Amino acid sequence: MSIRELRLIRGFFGLCVSRKQASFVSFTFFPHYSHPFRLVINTIKDLDPSRRCFRLIGGILVERTIKEVLPAVQKNLDGIDKMVKQLSTILKEKQKDLDEYTEKYDIKPARQMQQAQSAGSDSKSASKSGVLA
Repeated sequence: MSIRELRLIRGFFGLCVSRKQASFVSFTFFPHYSHPFRLVINTIKDLDPSRRCFRLIGGILVERTIKEVLPAVQKNLDGIDKMVKQLSTILKEKQKDLDEYTEKYDIKPARQMQQAQSAGSDSKSASKSGVLA
């Protein structure tokens, strides 16, 4: 492989890693976002359905009954849970694609390459063993 091809492979690998990390950030955000919804549901589920409660909708505080609010909050929580499952699936697919790409082009982390060189393998075999990432 030429130096240009190796740079392209390494650049694409870096792009894949950064996209996976961005997906991971989203994935870790949503489970924490669902906590207030669970807290509200657990608090109001045992109360009288005709009892008044207040809900913030689009920045406006609206008076409703528990029987009107509980299904809406549950629907929002279900949507968040669905999004977490989708993000989990996407993250697993990105990791699988990254593993396949790493396997195909024999990409090794810099630490692993340094360990191989310090373990006694000569520099010719280490430089031929793959792309340094």
